[in-house]
Amino acid sequence: MATRARIGVLHPDGSVTSIYSHWDGYPSVVGNILAENYSSEDLASQLVRMGGVFALEGTIEESIFYHRHRDEDLQIAESFNQMAFVQLARGCGAEWAYLWEDGRWRTYRIGV
Repeated sequence: MATRARIGVLHPDGSVTSIYSHWDGYPSVVGNILAENYSSEDLASQLVRMGGVFALEGTIEESIFYHRHRDEDLQIAESFNQMAFVQLARGCGAEWAYLWEDGRWRTYRIGV
């Protein structure tokens, strides 16, 4: 069963660019992958520019993206602030959200 998540990057103007993550959204899986492999603003931004991800892996090349691997529309969302980002996560059924902010990943427990 999928554990959905939302992955976003906070910009200096307070807006957030984010993507949907379908598989293994728990902190022990997606959270660890982000912390271990995408821990710079450049890497976090590169990840988000790829669009919605079905299965996040240690590199962008290894990850399965809806747009690249499943020929689906590019799925990238813009939110006007962090609260809207959390609401967007709730709206897609995410249980977890991860936001690159101030040089680190912040984890939000959204709900079941």
